[in-house]
Amino acid sequence: MDGVFASYTLSPDGKGTAYVKPMITFYNENGEELNLMELWGGCVGFGKRRNYNPEDPREDAVMPGKPGVNWGWDIMINVALSDEDTPTSIGKKIAQQFEKFTEERKEDFGSKQLYKFGADVTPKDELPPLSHLMRNEDIVTLFLYLFGDKGKDELFKNQPLLASFFGDADVARELLNYQVFA
Repeated sequence: MDGVFASYTLSPDGKGTAYVKPMITFYNENGEELNLMELWGGCVGFGKRRNYNPEDPREDAVMPGKPGVNWGWDIMINVALSDEDTPTSIGKKIAQQFEKFTEERKEDFGSKQLYKFGADVTPKDELPPLSHLMRNEDIVTLFLYLFGDKGKDELFKNQPLLASFFGDADVARELLNYQVFA
């Protein structure tokens, strides 16, 4: 989906997710009041990465934070705030803000943590639907955030939009059927 960016962090050894729980809690408790959406590069929220199974696309398993653990890998969702926003510019802003956050909140981390933008891993040929990256409940939340003020009937007719989020328009309608729209 153009203008929607999914970002995730890696641990220093690259074998799993970095520790971002304090950032998620802080965002959820203070996001609106402190305008963290703008400060954190268009952040509209966090969710869990999906362990996408091409053999069973309806499977909605959480990607483990690293091999052998029972906690999930967090994903940050950002929307473009300007035409100049790219995965790279947003990734660099997130890294900068997370590093600053750890410096200001040493009680959560012990010391300043280093974050750096790793790479834009966006496929060059065709963007996969967000369902390849995010769990269904998080996609529903994002979809309602972006389009909940639109008419349900009109949205349900927009097959490309539904497929860009959910991979399949029928799956999207199934997941969104009982949600409240404008």
